[in-house]
Amino acid sequence: MSTLYKIFYNEIPKILINGPKTHREIAERIKRSFPETCDDSIPCPHVKDKSCHPEWDHIVRNAEQGLKRKDIIKYDYGNRRWELA
Repeated sequence: MSTLYKIFYNEIPKILINGPKTHREIAERIKRSFPETCDDSIPCPHVKDKSCHPEWDHIVRNAEQGLKRKDIIKYDYGNRRWELA
């Protein structure tokens, strides 16, 4: 587990205390809180379409999924937002 993953994993529930958020809203808050670790110039090597998704954003998504698997957060498909479980 990467250090960034651990940081984001711990930060996401704090962000969701104030209510449900979209992935983009979560990612923007993470970027504001940790600008030194959120470098948009480092592309995600896992995305094959070369759409310029940064690696840090991919790590945020992985952290969201990890929190979902632990039933700490859940995704509301109707509202397309993450929220505390």
